Amino acid sequence: MLKASSVVLNNGTTFNGVTLIPSDDGFVVIEADGERVTQVMHHAVSHITYTDGPSMHYARGRAMAMYYEDTEKVRELLEEFGYQLEEMAEFIRESLEGETEGEEESKPKGVNPYE
Repeated sequence: MLKASSVVLNNGTTFNGVTLIPSDDGFVVIEADGERVTQVMHHAVSHITYTDGPSMHYARGRAMAMYYEDTEKVRELLEEFGYQLEEMAEFIRESLEGETEGEEESKPKGVNPYE
């Protein structure tokens, strides 16, 4: 469970001094007195402020884990498309070389075609 000094929602609602439990689709907000528990979806949160040391470390760690996961996916994607793009570039280069050679052969040299 994470301690948040404030949670501000997009509609302006603010929770101060609450405990958060992250879930796949949002956060469970437990108010300090324990009298109220609110499920909040990710898209409804404007921002969360953590001032508790362990909570800050967890939030940073979770963000870094997602960052590294995304970075690995992007690396794999670029690697895959890199190979495909190299093949495509080679195909285009070969086809342009073929067109250039064909154009040079079909052009009459020094003869005006309009005469």
